[in-house]
Amino acid sequence: MVHLGSEAGNIFDLPTSAQWEYACRAGTTTDLNSGKDYTQSNANEVGRNLHNWDDGKGAYNMYHTAVGSYVPNSWGLYDCHGNVAEWCLDWNLRNYYRLTRGGSHSSRARDCTSGSGNAASPMSINYEYGVRLAIDKIE
Repeated sequence: MVHLGSEAGNIFDLPTSAQWEYACRAGTTTDLNSGKDYTQSNANEVGRNLHNWDDGKGAYNMYHTAVGSYVPNSWGLYDCHGNVAEWCLDWNLRNYYRLTRGGSHSSRARDCTSGSGNAASPMSINYEYGVRLAIDKIE
């Protein structure tokens, strides 16, 4: 496995899709890490998506919003639903597309739920994608 980097006994890398979902859910089993299942009326509570660009949280660079504009999950992680789709370590079956999780500001709200994911070519690097690093402590 190739790691993005290491420092002070830690290895930094992209999370796997399963690790990403586990962290996003933060102990919940619901569609949203707020403990609620997705409905049209609560879809905008936890993150920026296609239908709430002007929700009063402040526009930022092509419709994303500043990190931390929404309430974090119970583990303190912000922006797991929407804002930017996050790259994961996994590749799809053809090894051409890398999996992404969380959806972006241009995704439909239902595509920003804890269990949903997508895939994109790593050449698709633009304002819709971001990273959340996983840290593996070296013993």
